[in-house]
Amino acid sequence: MRTEADVHLITIFSIVAGVLLAVVLVTVATHLGWVK
Repeated sequence: MRTEADVHLITIFSIVAGVLLAVVLVTVATHLGWVK
């Protein structure tokens, strides 16, 4: 059974992972010159 803490941790982890992925994509795109 999942506890409230587990659900919150999963939610936070998902948000953090999404933000990190977005930052990495923007950084790579900028270095490759896709973003002016």
